[in-house]
Amino acid sequence: MRKIGLSYQEQFSMSPEEQAKIMSEAGFSATFTGWYGDAQKELIEAFGKHNIVCETIHGPFRPINEFWLDCEVGEKIYQDFSKCIEDCDKYDIPTLVLHMSSGMTPPPITEIGIQRIEKLIEHAAKKNITLAFENLRKLFNLAWAFETYRDCDTVKFCWDNGHQYCFTPDIDFMPMFGKKTGCLHLHDNYQILNQDDHLLPFDGTIDMQGVANRIKDSGFDGTLMLEVFPGKHEKYANMSEEEYIFKAGESAKRLASLVE
Repeated sequence: MRKIGLSYQEQFSMSPEEQAKIMSEAGFSATFTGWYGDAQKELIEAFGKHNIVCETIHGPFRPINEFWLDCEVGEKIYQDFSKCIEDCDKYDIPTLVLHMSSGMTPPPITEIGIQRIEKLIEHAAKKNITLAFENLRKLFNLAWAFETYRDCDTVKFCWDNGHQYCFTPDIDFMPMFGKKTGCLHLHDNYQILNQDDHLLPFDGTIDMQGVANRIKDSGFDGTLMLEVFPGKHEKYANMSEEEYIFKAGESAKRLASLVE
């Protein structure tokens, strides 16, 4: 069966090592984290003790729109992404996930933004790190990236199925970019516009067979990675952290059975 992964639950009261132990018992063998700088080493070691591999770092995404602007904030975001690449290399994490914009009125593709993207791609390629651009509310920036860098093996797509169904229900990303898929963020929601619930798969109204079919059709054979947050919905309020991880494992295995 396909490998399954679970996003690191920073808000849990248990230690990272305790979390990793329970994740392993629940059937998970992979995770991803945000970017924690010097604290990244401790996380990687804690998960490694229980054979949980950190497959991606999620780069900072606020305030991402300024990345495209000629300003100090935009330059800081670029520098932070460069540091993320260095940390991916340092801790043997093969992929950095990045957002390209935020909200409904992001800036256009700009010359300063293109220069920054090109330098990041060159930096990552030298370290053999993949940059995976994630879908949010806009198509144009992803379309630009995957057309411009269609032949670049270190530029990939991170398909977030939940974002598709609550932000862009009229845009089906996988038929367009599925062959570039490098990683997944999988979760459920009630398909209410702009309500990004990050529920466990099968706890909302998204057609999970359709999700599985898109993954199969893309040819992506990597980890089925859940990106879920129990604190975002009351239905998990009476569930212990351990119970939630085991329920997440059951959900991920059920989804994996549909992908096979």
